Amino acid sequence: KGISFLLRAVDALRKKIPGLFLYIVGDGALRETLMAEAEALGLSSVVRFKGAVPHAEVPEWIGCADVLCLPSMSEGMPNVVIEALTSGVPVVASMVGGIPDVVKDGVNGFLVPPAECDALARALERALAARWDIKSVTVGTEGFRWASLAERNISAYRDVLEG
Repeated sequence: KGISFLLRAVDALRKKIPGLFLYIVGDGALRETLMAEAEALGLSSVVRFKGAVPHAEVPEWIGCADVLCLPSMSEGMPNVVIEALTSGVPVVASMVGGIPDVVKDGVNGFLVPPAECDALARALERALAARWDIKSVTVGTEGFRWASLAERNISAYRDVLEG
């Protein structure tokens, strides 16, 4: 997911942005390695590894965020990006997979090339300084709402059954 790049971007920003905190929600095989990297960078006071949280708590975490960051090296269409945007939370993410289909640079977030710490830091700094219009942040997500997705699935099943 590119968390190592995010840690380095936060390291570059922590002196510029007082009160900066990074919460990493989720778990995986690299958790211990990433925790050690954060400590080596001196980020223990600004980075919190929350680990896995129950799915029902994910919307609360997203809703508390000023910005959601997903610096992945590759993706499909990540649900967390859709969830953040539909919640009015701007997204800073890598230009990979389906992310550029929903994150419109400067409108509802910022896109960066994957694995570029400096670009990620600049985008995060801009995103945190911006005054976001919630309507603009949610633009383009209408087709990803549960009712829209259900309608498309039902239509696809009808086409197959009638076909």
